[in-house]
Amino acid sequence: MPKPRVVITMNGGLIQDAYSTNPDVELIVVDLDTEDCDPKVIELVEVADAQGGSNCAFVGVQTLRPFEELSGTDTQAALAKAGLTHGSG
Repeated sequence: MPKPRVVITMNGGLIQDAYSTNPDVELIVVDLDTEDCDPKVIELVEVADAQGGSNCAFVGVQTLRPFEELSGTDTQAALAKAGLTHGSG
């Protein structure tokens, strides 16, 4: 049985799309590279750092699209160019 696959498309440092061969996968994104932290922003959480200070992190659940929707996309073309299929195996 092939392993489940998740393909994440990023552009400009942001996740644009995420695809999965398994609809039961939950993808949670944690971005520790937040600038101008304002913990009042609902998507940001404040976390302690190793130096005793604090930083903010974005934590969010990314909606996964069915793998079939990869067909004809730039992401599918990139996978093909890299020698990877976008099938389930």
